[in-house]
Amino acid sequence: MMSSVPTTQPWQLEPVSSLGTITAGALVALAVDVPFARQVSPSALVPLGIVFGLLFTAVRVMRGFGGSLPAAVAAFAVTGLAAAAAMAVGGLAGGAGWSALVVAVVLATFGSGAALAALVERRRRARPVIEITRTSPERLVPVRSRPRVYR
Repeated sequence: MMSSVPTTQPWQLEPVSSLGTITAGALVALAVDVPFARQVSPSALVPLGIVFGLLFTAVRVMRGFGGSLPAAVAAFAVTGLAAAAAMAVGGLAGGAGWSALVVAVVLATFGSGAALAALVERRRRARPVIEITRTSPERLVPVRSRPRVYR
């Protein structure tokens, strides 16, 4: 059984749980899959931009940046919906492009689930902030100049 106790590496800003690591892995796997679907892209620059965006988000998730998990959910949603729309409209009846789109939809579904679970875990694990306010000096009891001696 995998432990969800986060550990912080020297290059991380915040601890990243195992679900965050799974999310980053799914982002990298999706970035590797995107170039195989270039047949349905109008330009070769579109998959390249998607790959760099997914890898940038994966690095942010692994380093523990704040706001990286919602960005990962958005990246999975956009990529998964774009792949599903390309499957519906594209009309590819097989080949590497079709299988890459199927893999993209599966990875986006799996990755968004992992990212949402990591987001819920992070919010549940948040430490409470304890605030101590100092009272004004007028409200404090004056200190006696000589200590009491008990006999």
